[in-house]
Formats: sequence, C-alpha cells, structure tokens
Amino acid sequence: MFPAEVEDVLLQHPAIEAAAVVGVPHPYTGESVRAYVVVRGGLSIEEDDVVDFVAGRLARCKCPNKVTFVEELPTGLAGKVLRRELPDHTD
Repeated sequence: MFPAEVEDVLLQHPAIEAAAVVGVPHPYTGESVRAYVVVRGGLSIEEDDVVDFVAGRLARCKCPNKVTFVEELPTGLAGKVLRRELPDHTD
C-alpha cells in the first residue's frame, strides 16, 4: 500500500482539510486501508462519501474500508504525521 497516493486523492475532496492513511490487518485480505480525516470547518461529510470519492479515482483495493474522523492529526516537530499515534490504528 502507498499511503501518499490515497492521501493525495483524499485531499482533493473539498470537505477534507487533512488526511492520513494506514494499513491495518484484515482477516481475509491480509491488510486493509484505514483513513483518518479532518473535516474542513463548517462542512460535513459521511464515511460512505469518503469511500465513494476515493473509489471513483483509485483501484478498489486502495480505497479505505474504514474512515475515522478526527479533530486533528498528530504531527512531529517537522510537521510529519505520526501514524503510530493515530487512535486505534491497529484494530
């Protein structure tokens, strides 16, 4: 999985301010995609909208099957997203 590719697509959505993607274990496929999304202030979006948006632009195997909405993404001093600190990133 290439998180940057999926994140670039997510950031094209007008309601998404920031996004991070991680691979999580999946019992049948080995790994699935989970997206963490920060919604732009004053806008709203549903999980299905996010999945459909990505599905229209990338192969289905690259689409998130779970979207978690967060207030902000954890970042280090250099501004890079600290994926290991995302909530519930391993379940």
